[in-house]
Amino acid sequence: MIGCLAEPTRRRVYEAVRAAARPLTRDDVAQLVGIGRPLATFHLEALARTGLLDVTFARPAGRGGPGAGRPAKWYAVRNRDVIASLPPRRYELAAEILLRSVCAARATAELCAAAVEVGRRLGGTLTGRPLDEVLTRLGYQPIERDGGHAFANCPFHALVEADAETVCAMNQSLVTGLLEGLGIKELDAVVDPLPGGCCVRLRPRPPSG
Repeated sequence: MIGCLAEPTRRRVYEAVRAAARPLTRDDVAQLVGIGRPLATFHLEALARTGLLDVTFARPAGRGGPGAGRPAKWYAVRNRDVIASLPPRRYELAAEILLRSVCAARATAELCAAAVEVGRRLGGTLTGRPLDEVLTRLGYQPIERDGGHAFANCPFHALVEADAETVCAMNQSLVTGLLEGLGIKELDAVVDPLPGGCCVRLRPRPPSG
């Protein structure tokens, strides 16, 4: 599976589909990546065969009835984590153990304070970069929404089953610290789940006074 992403153009195709807020057709991908339709189809089909993409069939909006032609193929990233490591590392297992110990010790406040500090540190190292770029680098898939951002995914999805409430609080604290480190004062990180996406959203901060 990981070898499938080693080819540069194929990886760009995968990243284009991953960053999209909706399924894409081969025409969409060809335009986004700047390649021809046959090449886009070739890479999309290769990604689908390896299980990295899901494929559905539907006609574009406004096209239906006799003479509309065959339904188009739509590609979307499968809801799974792709981790490459040889030999395998089980960081997610260690994270779940640590999370459960935090919950057992009722130390959520300390966890969130640590998350804010980590976010500030990360933001401080990435000052001057566009917010979307920073968020994407940290594993979020930002979607512009209501003057701020929602996230199409949760970077901590593998831990949500252990304790969703604590993970969401940690996530909000991390993004809050990130905004502080970046010097962004016009946005607030709030818990406002996006169905099928992340629990955290960035909203414009109300004017003071």
